[in-house]
Amino acid sequence: MEEDDIRTGQRGLARRGLFVEATGVACWAAVRAAPARPGLTVVPLCGAVAKTGLTP
Repeated sequence: MEEDDIRTGQRGLARRGLFVEATGVACWAAVRAAPARPGLTVVPLCGAVAKTGLTP
């Protein structure tokens, strides 16, 4: 996964009203990059770094 994937994921979540710091967005970006699977997927949107704004 590249930094651009994380930035794109962060902005996509922000459009949905979810303001998530970069390490939390990495989970979302990884799931989005994986092949589609049937059923429900639960994605934790949390990370271990202090909360920050959108990545530059």
